[in-house]
Amino acid sequence: MTYQSFVRSGRILMLALDHRGSLEKMLPSSVPADRKKETIIGIKRMLMESLAPLYSGVLFDSNYGLPAYELSKTNPEVAAKPYLLCIEKTG
Repeated sequence: MTYQSFVRSGRILMLALDHRGSLEKMLPSSVPADRKKETIIGIKRMLMESLAPLYSGVLFDSNYGLPAYELSKTNPEVAAKPYLLCIEKTG
C-alpha cells in the first residue's frame, strides 16, 4: 500500500480513532465497567460508518478500533477505506 491509497480529491483526510485511555475516561459513570469495551467499540463503529463518505482513510487502535472496523466491514464504504493501525501502547 502506498500513500496514494489514502488520497481522495488530492487530499488526505484521516479519521483518527486511535483513542483508548482518554476515551475510557470520557465515558459517563453510568456505563458499567463490564460494558465499557463494548460501548467504546460501538462508538467507534458508529463514527466509522456514519462518517465514511467524508474521510479518505482511518487510523485506529487494536483495543477498540480494530474490533469496530471488523464489525463495520459489512459496510462496503468502510471496507473500501485504507487504514493505519497504531501499535504503540496507550499513555
